[in-house]
Amino acid sequence: MKKSSRLIYISLLASMVFVLVFGITQPVAAFEFNNSGRVSRNEVVDDDLFLGADKVVMDGTVNGLLFAAGNEVIINGTVNGDVFAGAQMVTIGDGATINGNLFTGAQTVDVSGKVTGSVFTGVMSLVLNENSVIGRNLYFGGYSLEAKKGSIISRDLAAGGYQVILSGDVTRDVKVGVAAFKLDGSIGRNADIQVEKPGTAQGSPYTGPWSPQTGNIKMIDPGLDIGEGASIGGNLVYTSPVDQTSGMQSTPQGTVVFQTPVPSESTTRQPTRNIRFDSVILRALSRMARNFITLLALGALALWLLPMTVKGVSEKFTTKTLPSLGYGFLTYLVGLFGSFFAFLVIVFAAIILGLISFGGLGGVVFWAGSSSLLVAFTVFMTMVLWGTKIIAAFIVGRFILERVFKQDNANLFLSLLIGVVIYVPLRAVPVLGWLVDVFVTIVGLGAMWIYFRERTKPVANAQLPLPTTTV
Repeated sequence: MKKSSRLIYISLLASMVFVLVFGITQPVAAFEFNNSGRVSRNEVVDDDLFLGADKVVMDGTVNGLLFAAGNEVIINGTVNGDVFAGAQMVTIGDGATINGNLFTGAQTVDVSGKVTGSVFTGVMSLVLNENSVIGRNLYFGGYSLEAKKGSIISRDLAAGGYQVILSGDVTRDVKVGVAAFKLDGSIGRNADIQVEKPGTAQGSPYTGPWSPQTGNIKMIDPGLDIGEGASIGGNLVYTSPVDQTSGMQSTPQGTVVFQTPVPSESTTRQPTRNIRFDSVILRALSRMARNFITLLALGALALWLLPMTVKGVSEKFTTKTLPSLGYGFLTYLVGLFGSFFAFLVIVFAAIILGLISFGGLGGVVFWAGSSSLLVAFTVFMTMVLWGTKIIAAFIVGRFILERVFKQDNANLFLSLLIGVVIYVPLRAVPVLGWLVDVFVTIVGLGAMWIYFRERTKPVANAQLPLPTTTV
């Protein structure tokens, strides 16, 4: 399979993880923050729970959504809702039950328990151990996926990366785009496999974002390997530069279709596609320059018109970071889905008014409501895309002036300039820049929410002393 095809698979799956992690919501009455990162075996949490610590261990029961982040996340208990986990290593223990979906981004994910919903992963390595069960689908984007014998994927598997080792069972279909695919387990229906030609793992051209950094991954050579005990209940369609029938020790119950990759535009135009390195650098510098100018201009405007607001939100960002993370996540969800549902209400109201013969009132309601909603949504997205970055840049610049240069009353505009100079190149760094951007966006939104909520809180009327009279 062509490198570009694999990267498309990976990008699609990683994007899916991102969209689902930051785009799924359900009504909640309350939520809890736990900075200790631990829920004991007999503890029951009847709300959505945010767990944050260097090592997160959840042994109890959560009746709601679970958000867990740290260097290591271990789930041994029961979660009656979806799980969002981000860490260097995520472990779903053999006694764990997730009655919902699992969304995770990590270096290593190890699953031994049961997930009744689907699993969405963007990781370097995912291992499904013996007796692990995924109740619906598995979507994988990363370097290595290994499903050991005894593991079960109850519906479909979609994967993109370097290698897939499938020794367990997939009840329905498999669709993967990898360099190396090995099947010793069973596929209930059809398999659509895209692979590289046989070769050595060290010689693989794959250099994707999840390249291995540790030596504990079971490596296999590129190519298609169908073991003697493997089973495919339907058809096998595989795409490869060469015929790999010799690597099939067993045949599917249906037909086998071999097809070669369709030459990409980059392949057919290779002699004229030698992109100069300096042009790539220029394009990157051009993007950085545009971001720099935009952030600096909008930030200066904000400091000129709303200096106290910028300083107030910055204070909440630094002093209430963890609460801001939770509020920011909810604000993002409410902003996106609230706008969508508000538009549906406007459309519904306009249709109803039109049906009950109010003449042009339906049109007036639609255009006035949709215009107001568009303005509100534009303001919201401006805060998401630029406002949160301005706050982060201002905080960094002010920190440097106050802590490094010992300036007690740091100049606001100079703080912004220093912060923007640091933030823009950092944002351009692959992977790390994206992670920083996500963190800044979510925490910045939460800080804004906390600041404006506290500003709009009703203040209790102070009781003034009664005037005294003298005779």
